[in-house]
Amino acid sequence: MSRQLDPATAAELVAVADALGSAGIDFFLGGSALLVLSGIDVPVGDLDFYTDQPDAGEVVAALIGWQCEVRSGGPEPWRSGWVLHADRGRGVSVDMIGNLAVMIDGELAQFRVAPATLVEIAGRAIPLAPVAQWYHLYRVHNPTRAARIAALVGHAELGAAAEALGIVWRTHGD
Repeated sequence: MSRQLDPATAAELVAVADALGSAGIDFFLGGSALLVLSGIDVPVGDLDFYTDQPDAGEVVAALIGWQCEVRSGGPEPWRSGWVLHADRGRGVSVDMIGNLAVMIDGELAQFRVAPATLVEIAGRAIPLAPVAQWYHLYRVHNPTRAARIAALVGHAELGAAAEALGIVWRTHGD
């Protein structure tokens, strides 16, 4: 079980974190890179970040040298404010989600940037999203990954994550 990203992915992660940090933009790392850094071995196809920034303008301005495309929050079950796709041609793309929100069991789960667990990569402290919260996102987006997270974290932590997201966790069938 690896807890490391491949060198190209790690380099892009640090580049994005440095750009966002220099602009004063708070963020979390989520998605498959979060799972790998949490000890769940999955392929990392891109880097997923989220922020509470009200619009993508400051993020686009921070990502100098990146090709950026911004769109509205996405199809159901997504209810996010905006999604930015960025690439600078180095083999690893980035998705930055503003005001990440998703419908889970008919309730709106809102992911917020808050004090986080930090992991050091190439001398840069990277804030990780709470993996237990991503369990709930993956329940509607990728149940296989949700099951892998459930095997890693405890029932109480999953319940606390549901509460933090503002949803009721119905454990039957999970």
